[in-house]
Amino acid sequence: MCRLASFVVTRERIYRHPSDDRHEAIIEHFGLKDDPQKIVRVEIAPPDNKYLLPFSKWEFKTDQDILPSWYNAKWAEKECRAELKAWKEDRPWFFEAMDFVASIKDVNFFAKKKGRKDKAWKVFPTRAAAWDAAGDAARDAAWDAARDAARDAAWDAARAAARDAARDAAWDAARDAARDAAWDAAGDAARDAAGDAAWDAAGDAAGDAAGDAAWDAARAAARDAAEDAVLLSRCILVKDKLDPKYLEHATKRWEVWEKGYGLLCDVDGAFYVCGRP
Repeated sequence: MCRLASFVVTRERIYRHPSDDRHEAIIEHFGLKDDPQKIVRVEIAPPDNKYLLPFSKWEFKTDQDILPSWYNAKWAEKECRAELKAWKEDRPWFFEAMDFVASIKDVNFFAKKKGRKDKAWKVFPTRAAAWDAAGDAARDAAWDAARDAARDAAWDAARAAARDAARDAAWDAARDAARDAAWDAAGDAARDAAGDAAWDAAGDAAGDAAGDAAWDAARAAARDAAEDAVLLSRCILVKDKLDPKYLEHATKRWEVWEKGYGLLCDVDGAFYVCGRP
Protein backbone atom coordinates (compact mmCIF):
# COMPACT_ATOMS: atom_id res chain seq x y z
CA MET A 1 0.00 0.00 0.00
CA CYS A 2 1.32 3.45 -0.92
CA ARG A 3 1.87 5.77 2.04
CA LEU A 4 2.11 9.50 2.35
CA ALA A 5 4.40 10.95 1.11
CA SER A 6 5.10 9.00 -2.09
CA PHE A 7 7.55 9.82 -4.86
CA VAL A 8 8.88 8.23 -8.02
CA VAL A 9 12.60 8.48 -8.72
CA THR A 10 14.22 8.40 -12.15
CA ARG A 11 17.85 8.76 -13.10
CA GLU A 12 17.31 12.48 -13.76
CA ARG A 13 14.80 13.70 -11.14
CA ILE A 14 12.11 13.16 -8.50
CA TYR A 15 8.38 13.14 -9.32
CA ARG A 16 5.42 13.72 -7.02
CA HIS A 17 1.71 14.16 -7.72
CA PRO A 18 -0.02 17.40 -6.64
CA SER A 19 -2.73 15.55 -4.72
CA ASP A 20 -2.49 11.76 -5.13
CA ASP A 21 0.05 9.64 -3.25
CA ARG A 22 -0.36 6.42 -5.18
CA HIS A 23 2.76 5.55 -7.12
CA GLU A 24 0.59 4.45 -10.03
CA ALA A 25 -1.01 7.92 -10.13
CA ILE A 26 2.40 9.59 -10.21
CA ILE A 27 3.54 7.33 -13.04
CA GLU A 28 0.36 7.99 -15.04
CA HIS A 29 0.33 11.74 -14.35
CA PHE A 30 3.83 12.23 -15.74
CA GLY A 31 3.65 9.58 -18.48
CA LEU A 32 6.49 7.54 -17.03
CA LYS A 33 7.30 4.02 -18.14
CA ASP A 34 6.45 1.53 -15.39
CA ASP A 35 9.71 -0.37 -15.62
CA PRO A 36 11.77 -1.23 -12.49
CA GLN A 37 14.91 -0.47 -14.49
CA LYS A 38 13.63 3.04 -15.31
CA ILE A 39 11.90 4.15 -12.10
CA VAL A 40 12.03 3.53 -8.35
CA ARG A 41 9.08 3.89 -5.98
CA VAL A 42 9.96 5.55 -2.67
CA GLU A 43 8.12 6.92 0.36
CA ILE A 44 8.82 9.19 3.30
CA ALA A 45 6.33 8.49 6.10
CA PRO A 46 6.16 9.04 9.87
CA PRO A 47 6.35 6.15 12.34
CA ASP A 48 3.08 4.95 13.87
CA ASN A 49 0.91 7.20 11.65
CA LYS A 50 2.06 10.32 13.54
CA TYR A 51 1.76 12.73 10.64
CA LEU A 52 2.29 15.85 12.74
CA LEU A 53 5.82 14.85 13.66
CA PRO A 54 8.47 17.12 12.13
CA PHE A 55 9.66 15.91 8.74
CA SER A 56 13.07 15.15 10.24
CA LYS A 57 11.40 12.28 12.11
CA TRP A 58 9.79 10.82 8.98
CA GLU A 59 11.46 7.72 7.60
CA PHE A 60 12.62 7.18 4.05
CA LYS A 61 11.84 3.84 2.43
CA THR A 62 12.55 2.36 -0.98
CA ASP A 63 9.31 0.58 -1.87
CA GLN A 64 10.57 -1.71 -4.62
CA ASP A 65 12.35 -5.07 -4.66
CA ILE A 66 14.10 -4.88 -8.04
CA LEU A 67 16.39 -1.85 -8.25
CA PRO A 68 18.32 -0.46 -11.23
CA SER A 69 22.09 -0.16 -11.01
CA TRP A 70 21.95 3.66 -11.24
CA TYR A 71 19.77 4.06 -8.12
CA ASN A 72 21.40 5.98 -5.26
CA ALA A 73 19.21 5.86 -2.13
CA LYS A 74 21.08 8.68 -0.35
CA TRP A 75 20.62 11.03 -3.28
CA ALA A 76 16.97 10.02 -3.66
CA GLU A 77 16.25 10.62 0.02
CA LYS A 78 17.92 14.06 -0.06
CA GLU A 79 15.93 15.10 -3.13
CA CYS A 80 12.62 13.79 -1.76
CA ARG A 81 13.09 15.49 1.60
CA ALA A 82 13.70 18.76 -0.23
CA GLU A 83 10.22 18.35 -1.76
CA LEU A 84 8.35 17.71 1.48
CA LYS A 85 7.51 21.35 2.24
CA ALA A 86 5.93 21.84 -1.18
CA TRP A 87 4.23 18.45 -0.88
CA LYS A 88 2.62 19.54 2.40
CA GLU A 89 1.51 22.88 0.96
CA ASP A 90 -0.40 20.97 -1.72
CA ARG A 91 -2.33 19.06 0.96
CA PRO A 92 -3.87 21.51 3.47
CA TRP A 93 -6.95 19.27 3.68
CA PHE A 94 -4.84 16.36 4.93
CA PHE A 95 -3.06 18.33 7.63
CA GLU A 96 -6.32 19.84 8.85
CA ALA A 97 -7.53 16.27 9.34
CA MET A 98 -4.32 15.45 11.19
CA ASP A 99 -4.81 18.49 13.45
CA PHE A 100 -8.13 16.94 14.44
CA VAL A 101 -6.40 13.61 15.08
CA ALA A 102 -3.89 15.36 17.33
CA SER A 103 -6.76 16.84 19.37
CA ILE A 104 -8.24 13.43 20.18
CA LYS A 105 -5.83 12.86 23.06
CA ASP A 106 -7.26 15.93 24.81
CA VAL A 107 -10.85 14.63 24.84
CA ASN A 108 -11.97 13.67 28.34
CA PHE A 109 -13.82 10.50 27.35
CA PHE A 110 -16.58 9.41 29.76
CA ALA A 111 -15.75 12.30 32.08
CA LYS A 112 -17.43 12.32 35.46
CA LYS A 113 -18.11 16.03 35.00
CA LYS A 114 -19.90 16.13 31.67
CA GLY A 115 -20.73 18.91 29.26
CA ARG A 116 -24.21 20.18 28.57
CA LYS A 117 -26.50 17.65 26.92
CA ASP A 118 -28.12 18.44 23.62
CA LYS A 119 -31.90 18.51 23.85
CA ALA A 120 -32.13 16.27 20.80
CA TRP A 121 -30.11 13.47 22.42
CA LYS A 122 -31.73 10.46 24.01
CA VAL A 123 -29.50 9.87 27.03
CA PHE A 124 -29.23 6.63 29.01
CA PRO A 125 -26.99 5.60 31.90
CA THR A 126 -25.20 2.79 30.07
CA ARG A 127 -24.45 1.60 26.56
CA ALA A 128 -26.65 -1.48 27.11
CA ALA A 129 -29.63 0.69 28.09
CA ALA A 130 -29.12 2.88 25.03
CA TRP A 131 -28.94 -0.23 22.85
CA ASP A 132 -32.24 -1.56 24.21
CA ALA A 133 -33.95 1.78 23.66
CA ALA A 134 -32.56 2.18 20.15
CA GLY A 135 -33.74 -1.32 19.31
CA ASP A 136 -37.22 -0.48 20.55
CA ALA A 137 -37.22 2.62 18.34
CA ALA A 138 -36.29 0.72 15.19
CA ARG A 139 -37.58 -2.81 15.50
CA ASP A 140 -37.18 -5.87 13.30
CA ALA A 141 -36.50 -5.23 9.61
CA ALA A 142 -36.46 -1.48 10.12
CA TRP A 143 -33.53 -1.73 12.56
CA ASP A 144 -30.79 -2.25 9.99
CA ALA A 145 -32.15 0.45 7.73
CA ALA A 146 -32.74 3.01 10.48
CA ARG A 147 -29.67 2.53 12.69
CA ASP A 148 -26.84 4.89 11.77
CA ALA A 149 -28.40 5.75 8.42
CA ALA A 150 -27.12 9.33 8.68
CA ARG A 151 -23.61 8.15 9.57
CA ASP A 152 -23.58 5.68 6.70
CA ALA A 153 -24.73 8.38 4.26
CA ALA A 154 -21.90 10.66 5.44
CA TRP A 155 -19.44 7.79 5.14
CA ASP A 156 -20.50 6.95 1.58
CA ALA A 157 -20.44 10.59 0.50
CA ALA A 158 -16.94 11.11 1.92
CA ARG A 159 -15.70 7.93 0.27
CA ALA A 160 -17.06 9.05 -3.11
CA ALA A 161 -15.50 12.50 -2.68
CA ALA A 162 -12.13 11.00 -1.84
CA ARG A 163 -12.20 8.89 -4.98
CA ASP A 164 -13.23 11.83 -7.13
CA ALA A 165 -10.44 13.95 -5.67
CA ALA A 166 -7.84 11.16 -6.02
CA ARG A 167 -7.18 11.06 -2.27
CA ASP A 168 -7.18 7.31 -1.74
CA ALA A 169 -3.81 7.17 0.03
CA ALA A 170 -4.79 10.08 2.26
CA TRP A 171 -8.12 8.33 2.98
CA ASP A 172 -6.28 5.27 4.31
CA ALA A 173 -3.81 7.39 6.27
CA ALA A 174 -6.60 9.37 7.95
CA ARG A 175 -8.35 6.15 8.90
CA ASP A 176 -5.26 4.65 10.48
CA ALA A 177 -4.23 7.78 12.36
CA ALA A 178 -7.70 8.63 13.72
CA ARG A 179 -8.55 5.05 14.62
CA ASP A 180 -5.30 4.53 16.52
CA ALA A 181 -5.55 7.83 18.40
CA ALA A 182 -9.20 7.35 19.39
CA TRP A 183 -8.79 3.69 20.29
CA ASP A 184 -5.91 4.48 22.63
CA ALA A 185 -7.56 7.47 24.32
CA ALA A 186 -11.15 6.24 24.44
CA GLY A 187 -10.12 2.70 25.27
CA ASP A 188 -8.31 3.76 28.43
CA ALA A 189 -11.19 5.98 29.53
CA ALA A 190 -13.84 3.36 28.75
CA ARG A 191 -11.93 0.73 30.71
CA ASP A 192 -11.69 3.11 33.66
CA ALA A 193 -15.40 3.91 33.46
CA ALA A 194 -16.29 0.23 33.25
CA GLY A 195 -13.81 -0.69 35.95
CA ASP A 196 -16.08 0.14 38.87
CA ALA A 197 -18.81 -2.12 37.52
CA ALA A 198 -16.34 -4.92 36.89
CA TRP A 199 -14.77 -4.51 40.34
CA ASP A 200 -18.12 -4.44 42.16
CA ALA A 201 -19.25 -7.54 40.27
CA ALA A 202 -16.12 -9.61 40.95
CA GLY A 203 -16.15 -12.45 43.44
CA ASP A 204 -18.57 -15.10 42.27
CA ALA A 205 -19.75 -16.72 39.06
CA ALA A 206 -22.50 -14.18 38.49
CA GLY A 207 -20.08 -11.42 39.32
CA ASP A 208 -17.53 -12.75 36.88
CA ALA A 209 -20.15 -12.71 34.12
CA ALA A 210 -21.14 -9.14 34.99
CA GLY A 211 -17.50 -8.13 35.03
CA ASP A 212 -16.94 -9.66 31.62
CA ALA A 213 -19.97 -7.78 30.31
CA ALA A 214 -18.55 -4.51 31.66
CA TRP A 215 -15.24 -5.06 29.90
CA ASP A 216 -17.03 -6.02 26.68
CA ALA A 217 -19.03 -2.80 26.87
CA ALA A 218 -15.82 -0.82 27.37
CA ARG A 219 -14.26 -2.34 24.27
CA ALA A 220 -17.42 -1.69 22.26
CA ALA A 221 -17.51 1.95 23.41
CA ALA A 222 -13.87 2.43 22.42
CA ARG A 223 -14.67 0.98 19.00
CA ASP A 224 -17.64 3.38 18.65
CA ALA A 225 -15.38 6.33 19.48
CA ALA A 226 -12.75 5.19 17.00
CA GLU A 227 -15.34 4.85 14.23
CA ASP A 228 -16.68 8.36 14.87
CA ALA A 229 -13.13 9.76 14.92
CA VAL A 230 -12.39 8.10 11.59
CA LEU A 231 -15.63 9.45 10.11
CA LEU A 232 -14.87 13.04 11.14
CA SER A 233 -11.24 12.86 10.01
CA ARG A 234 -12.33 11.64 6.60
CA CYS A 235 -15.06 14.27 6.25
CA ILE A 236 -12.48 16.96 7.07
CA LEU A 237 -10.16 15.39 4.53
CA VAL A 238 -12.63 15.95 1.69
CA LYS A 239 -14.69 18.86 3.04
CA ASP A 240 -13.84 20.97 -0.01
CA LYS A 241 -15.60 18.30 -2.12
CA LEU A 242 -18.33 17.30 0.32
CA ASP A 243 -21.89 18.47 0.98
CA PRO A 244 -21.56 20.43 4.28
CA LYS A 245 -24.40 18.47 5.87
CA TYR A 246 -22.19 15.39 6.12
CA LEU A 247 -19.37 17.24 7.85
CA GLU A 248 -21.95 18.77 10.19
CA HIS A 249 -23.31 15.35 11.08
CA ALA A 250 -19.84 13.92 11.74
CA THR A 251 -18.96 16.96 13.87
CA LYS A 252 -22.12 16.60 15.96
CA ARG A 253 -21.34 12.93 16.54
CA TRP A 254 -17.90 13.83 17.82
CA GLU A 255 -19.31 16.53 20.12
CA VAL A 256 -21.04 13.76 22.08
CA TRP A 257 -17.65 12.27 22.94
CA GLU A 258 -16.11 15.68 23.66
CA LYS A 259 -18.80 16.33 26.27
CA GLY A 260 -17.95 13.14 28.15
CA TYR A 261 -20.72 10.90 26.82
CA GLY A 262 -20.65 7.93 24.47
CA LEU A 263 -22.59 7.68 21.22
CA LEU A 264 -24.12 4.31 20.42
CA CYS A 265 -25.92 5.17 17.18
CA ASP A 266 -28.36 7.45 15.47
CA VAL A 267 -31.93 6.33 14.72
CA ASP A 268 -34.06 8.50 12.45
CA GLY A 269 -31.91 11.52 13.27
CA ALA A 270 -31.85 11.00 17.06
CA PHE A 271 -28.58 10.25 18.86
CA TYR A 272 -28.73 7.44 21.42
CA VAL A 273 -26.20 8.47 24.04
CA CYS A 274 -24.82 6.82 27.17
CA GLY A 275 -23.17 8.24 30.27
CA ARG A 276 -20.78 5.30 30.61
CA PRO A 277 -20.04 2.04 28.76
